[in-house]
Amino acid sequence: MRAIEAGLSENLMLELKSVTEDEPIFRNGVLTPKGRQLLGKSLGAFANSAGGLLIIGVTCAKDVATSVSPIPMFQKAAASLVGQIGELLLPRHDGIEVQTISSTGDSGYIIVQVARSERRPHMSFDHRYYKRAGSSSFVMEHYDVEDAFRRVAAPDLHLNWRLSRGDADEKNCRIHLLFEMTNLGSSTAKHVSFSILKFTQTMANFDSGNGFLVGRAAGRTTVTALEQVLNPGQSMPFHLATLLATRNRAEPWMIAASTVRSASIDWEIELSAENMLPKPGRVTVTGEQISSWLPP
Repeated sequence: MRAIEAGLSENLMLELKSVTEDEPIFRNGVLTPKGRQLLGKSLGAFANSAGGLLIIGVTCAKDVATSVSPIPMFQKAAASLVGQIGELLLPRHDGIEVQTISSTGDSGYIIVQVARSERRPHMSFDHRYYKRAGSSSFVMEHYDVEDAFRRVAAPDLHLNWRLSRGDADEKNCRIHLLFEMTNLGSSTAKHVSFSILKFTQTMANFDSGNGFLVGRAAGRTTVTALEQVLNPGQSMPFHLATLLATRNRAEPWMIAASTVRSASIDWEIELSAENMLPKPGRVTVTGEQISSWLPP
């Protein structure tokens, strides 16, 4: 009732369903054929879109909750739904969770949480593909289905690095950390980027330019390729970081406040691209590796 008083309304990621006598979703605590069709449509639309929440037992008008209609024998109904979820979508979607909230007596509500699927598109029980738009579920057009199947193939990025000496004299030496990105996946990578988590600029500097944008926020540095795309099996140079080593006369080379031999890089990183889940990784460079590129 608090949700109704607050004006709970359906949206892209929320759908409300009531228990009606004309087209019951459950009968005597068992999912009906009509219920299989209705829930298959809703679950498929969420899985094929951004994911969402389905609440069964709430009546709405013009997308706004108006009253509650608790489900009789709701625990049995939830068990029936759980037992048939695997048959409602093809391929099976493992990112669906069912919970219950009791009302009075043996009645209550069923809450279904649907995660966005990385295996989309999913075909529903009625052999159709659905998607979510606004507060409703719609049959996907043919081109939508084709595009969804193409997106199943995702990029798989891999980052390599090497060191190189830049400008150097007796007191200053720049060491470049050169990156190369490779796409090991079966789909073209767009909007390619890598992020360094908890990055500080005491060891190395990144600068925008040459087709790359460097962004910094909350201790995180992200390097993004502005226009380049990476086709399957292709590699490309992916920006560089610069380490500045300095020394005075016969003193040892220093980077920031550390001697080069005691300095090291150990970055936790994430690689990402359009339609690709962030891929964690690590860049580790020892002080000995850096020292090998310095003048004697």
